[in-house]
Amino acid sequence: MADSSPGGGEHLKLLTRLKNWKGGTEEPNHLILVSFSTLGMTEEEDKQLRKKTDESYERCRERRAAEVYRLTSTDTALLMKLNDYNQMEWTSELKVDLIRVIQQNFPEYFSQIDQSRMLRIINLQGRIGNAIKFLETFDDRAKEAGVGTGETRPLRESDIQVVRDGMRKMGKKAFTDNFIRSQAT
Repeated sequence: MADSSPGGGEHLKLLTRLKNWKGGTEEPNHLILVSFSTLGMTEEEDKQLRKKTDESYERCRERRAAEVYRLTSTDTALLMKLNDYNQMEWTSELKVDLIRVIQQNFPEYFSQIDQSRMLRIINLQGRIGNAIKFLETFDDRAKEAGVGTGETRPLRESDIQVVRDGMRKMGKKAFTDNFIRSQAT
């Protein structure tokens, strides 16, 4: 796993890789997107989770020759060669492994796992355009937020609504516990 920045930012490497994808028999043919962004963990918890999940991704690299790309501190992409037979086996194995990491290390977040959003699989045969479009959109959002560039941007009006929606969804107590560090409430 190449580390271009502590939080990720390897989406550009992956985007370039996919744009140059030829679809040959020896090339990876599936993109697996893993996301824990819906858990709403603190920055420190994200780092701890990253260390634990990196062990799973390393096993994927060793056993399945996966290419691993760290997109953000909570999102990872794996590029690998799968067929109809081993796709179900491998994705189930990865999903169980990742859920076990949450259960053993972050039990308070276990009930918040959205399995439908945690692991997404894109078959590149015939859907390479979708994968590229996803990463281009991801890149646009990253540029907007300054991810991978070391830059930050000022808050915008739209950010306020995102925060309000998050607070409504989580509840005031959970939101305060997760996001407010040194402010009187």
